Amino acid sequence: MNGDEDEDALVWTHGIDLVWEENIVENDDGTIGIEGLILEERRKRRLKGTRRDVGSYKRGMIRHTFVILDLSEAMDDNDLKPSRLGVAVNALVRFVDDFFHHNPISDMGLIVMREGIAHTITDLIGNKDTLISYIRSLGDPKSKYFPAGEVSLQNALELACNLLKGIPSHATKEVVMLMSSLSSCDPGNIFDTVDRLAREHVIVNVVALAAAVRVCEDVCQRTKGIHSVALDERHVTELMLEFSTPPLATDNLKSTQLPVGFATYDSTNPITRRRGKKIVTIVSGYLCPQCGNKVANIPSKCDVCDLILVSSPHLAKTYHHLFPLPAFVEVPLTNKTGEKESGKGNGNNMDMGADESDNKGETRIDAVSGMADGLNNNNNNDKSNLSSVCAGCEDIMEEDTHAYQCPKCEGVFCFACDLFCHEEMFNCPQCVVLRNQLQNQ
Repeated sequence: MNGDEDEDALVWTHGIDLVWEENIVENDDGTIGIEGLILEERRKRRLKGTRRDVGSYKRGMIRHTFVILDLSEAMDDNDLKPSRLGVAVNALVRFVDDFFHHNPISDMGLIVMREGIAHTITDLIGNKDTLISYIRSLGDPKSKYFPAGEVSLQNALELACNLLKGIPSHATKEVVMLMSSLSSCDPGNIFDTVDRLAREHVIVNVVALAAAVRVCEDVCQRTKGIHSVALDERHVTELMLEFSTPPLATDNLKSTQLPVGFATYDSTNPITRRRGKKIVTIVSGYLCPQCGNKVANIPSKCDVCDLILVSSPHLAKTYHHLFPLPAFVEVPLTNKTGEKESGKGNGNNMDMGADESDNKGETRIDAVSGMADGLNNNNNNDKSNLSSVCAGCEDIMEEDTHAYQCPKCEGVFCFACDLFCHEEMFNCPQCVVLRNQLQNQ
């Protein structure tokens, strides 16, 4: 078959986007790597507004979340290395650490499913170290909760719903489930439980380790949750980290003034407390401003007056959820940073220190944009094309890649810096620099 016949034979492929040729590559050891596909999925999730919705929306700052872990015999499969259980434990440890990093005044509990029964490992607590220790113990081969039997999705959801029943109306109620089994052995009609979850405004999210299960998809759809299927070990962690951002507030979520206390550190005057059958002595801790009781760590609740004890950084960490950084616009490297994109400006504008509805605020924002244009025009460096230099890491971006432009300061960033700005910094670094320069004038 000559070259012309080869082209005619492949004419049916014309116009088809072969995404696997761009994202799936062969590693040095001969295995298939999908890192590019996972990174692109992270960006698509943010742009779709699945979890990181662009705009100022009402969100719950105090979250009460139960993690439900599937410990059926399906967890012993080794299609994920070293095993599904090992991957699930590592992903949960990362998720718990990231959850309390972004939601320091929230609580989390742990439920496991095995042999058709749901077991409560720990109730809602705010200590991530204690929760991580419980999760790591599940990966121990000598643990009494070793994978066995089948799961009962109904029993686990009923248990979580009962434990979340007394949560006040100003807090969100969520369930994050790691599902490995493809079936569920339930004692009754599971859709009755789903209707109850919807009435109680409990959001259920499911991450499947094997394949999508229809009943799990229906549960997530009815409770306004998210159902995802993991591609490999790393993708499991990425999907779990998506739930660190608070979901949009439901209709029943009420705005309430909640008293909190800013505890002060004290390393003198040790106190002794009885916790169950143990006597605990606290030497260094934090003093409650209301009753003077000392607690070991914050954020936590005072053992005497039940006042929520926090510090100012804990409250500041929840600010970026309410005013998220707008999504950067994907532009080719041939575009200059001063050119305006037609689809730009659909997201919310970043707060520059004043309300945009105010005339003074509009003047400051226009001044920042003007300074950005001047910076782009006066920046003389060794790079021949300004749009090929990342405004974050200052590396030269390759011409066959896409850049991402801030809609406010028009700074151009590479793919890694775009993710870092939206998932770690929650600010555009060039906007911050320009704002500081404007304030110093």
